[in-house]
Amino acid sequence: MLRLVEKVAIVTGAAGGLGAGICSALAKEGADVAIVVNSNVEGGKRLAEAISRECGKEPLVIKADVSQAAQVRDMVSTVTGQWGKIDILVNNAGITSLKKIEDISEEEWDHVIDVNLKGHFLCAKYVIPHMKQQGFGKIINMGSLVGKNGGIISGGVYGTSKGAIHSFTYVLAKELAPYGITVNAVAPGPIYTDMIKAMPEDKVKIMIENIPLRRFGRVSEVAGTIVFLASSAADYITGEVVDINGGAFTD
Repeated sequence: MLRLVEKVAIVTGAAGGLGAGICSALAKEGADVAIVVNSNVEGGKRLAEAISRECGKEPLVIKADVSQAAQVRDMVSTVTGQWGKIDILVNNAGITSLKKIEDISEEEWDHVIDVNLKGHFLCAKYVIPHMKQQGFGKIINMGSLVGKNGGIISGGVYGTSKGAIHSFTYVLAKELAPYGITVNAVAPGPIYTDMIKAMPEDKVKIMIENIPLRRFGRVSEVAGTIVFLASSAADYITGEVVDINGGAFTD
């Protein structure tokens, strides 16, 4: 049984890796998906073609910088113009930085915060009126294990932005609950994507040693959790940050 038939979903940061897996998982459950990318438009188009072949769906590919309000407004207008509504927002867009607090420039700090945190805010801000109007919506934010434990090799601004996303999730869940809109986040530990594959062996070893299950997470495991949160099975869950970390952090 498809859990998301006739639902419309926006996924930001969707061209590759985790974002692509989320888009595919939502489409397989019956959702119409807007694939939002910033620079990797060709990657978005390839993903749309793959989803079309596999699921018989025709995703939208939208180029937008989520840190820019005008572009986010246009993105939302494009989706509602195509499908008339927005049921699911997956705030996945984000960038990383490995620099320590004392070493990072003010410009890089601002850029990471703008994309990771302000991007979540802007996308939610412009989607909320549509969800309120229909009395239903699912907002799923992309937190991180680093936002809870401070990280092992991750930089200070990245962990700061992810911890703020967790708090943003709590606050927004309280604000939107009276309107039938749930807001949750996932907090993945290290997930086996191209970013992990490109890391030096010594850093990979350190990361694995700090995961009780002794392996990296899979894209499908994160995407599956997001599908669950977007489905009716999670209608009574809001304000949660769901850990997906192999036991690296428990609370």
